[in-house]
Amino acid sequence: MCGIAAIFTTKKILIEQLDNKLFSMIERIKHRGDLSRFNEHLVKEYVGLATNRLAIVERETATQPVSDEERDIHVILNGQIFNYKKIREKLIKRGHEFKGYGDAEVILKAYIEYDLEFVNMLDGMFAFVIYDNRKSKFLIGRDHVGIKPLYYAKKNDVWYVASEMKSFLALDVEVKTLEPGSLYDGNELYKYTRYDKSIEKSKDCYLVAKQKVRKLMEEAVESQVDTDLPVAVMFSGGIDGHVLNG
Repeated sequence: MCGIAAIFTTKKILIEQLDNKLFSMIERIKHRGDLSRFNEHLVKEYVGLATNRLAIVERETATQPVSDEERDIHVILNGQIFNYKKIREKLIKRGHEFKGYGDAEVILKAYIEYDLEFVNMLDGMFAFVIYDNRKSKFLIGRDHVGIKPLYYAKKNDVWYVASEMKSFLALDVEVKTLEPGSLYDGNELYKYTRYDKSIEKSKDCYLVAKQKVRKLMEEAVESQVDTDLPVAVMFSGGIDGHVLNG
C-alpha cells in the first residue's frame, strides 16, 4: 500500500512553498508505505510529486518519481502493474531503453509511445500521476474497478491529487473522487473501461465451467504474486486479536 500526492499549478509559486504544501499532504498519509522510503519526491516550478512507497517490484534500487531522459515527463505509481514485463518487452522491441526493471518506468515509456491509449494495455491494481512538461499537462488514472483510491481538488489555479482524503485537510478545497477505470487531465474525464451489465448464460457444462474458473483463478493469483519478494500470501479477512509466534 503506497501513498502518492501531487500538486500542479499554472501560476508561479515559490518552490519552497510548493514543497511545504506537498510535504504536508504526503506526511498525512505516511502510514502508506515503508518509512525508509517516505517522501520520495520531485519539486519543480509548476509541479510537485511525492510518494510513500511500499516496494514490491525492483525493491532495492527503484525510486520515484521515474523520469524520461530529458526529465520532461515524470510518473508516480501506487499499486502494481501485473503484466508490466510483457509491456516492457513490447516497448524494447519498439526501441525504448530502460534504466531499471520496475513497473512505474513501464508506465512512463508506454505513455511516451502510445499516449492515452497506453492505459488499455495495463492489467493491475493502480493509481498513477503523470506530469508532462512538454505539454504543460498532468494526467491521473485509476485501475479498472477502483481497487486503488485517488482523489483530486482544485483551488485558485492549483490542482491537488492524493491517495487519501486526509491529505486535503488543511487545503480548504472540495475533494472529488476519480472514478474507477478513468483518466483525468484537469479538463476532460476519459472513461477507458465500461462493463456490460447484461449477463449471457453460459453454454458450458459444469465440468468445463469448473475447469475455466480454476484456470482463471490460477492465472490471476500467479500474476499477482510475481514480485521480488520470496514469499507471497493472499487471504481475505483479518487476523485481529491473534498473536503469531515465530
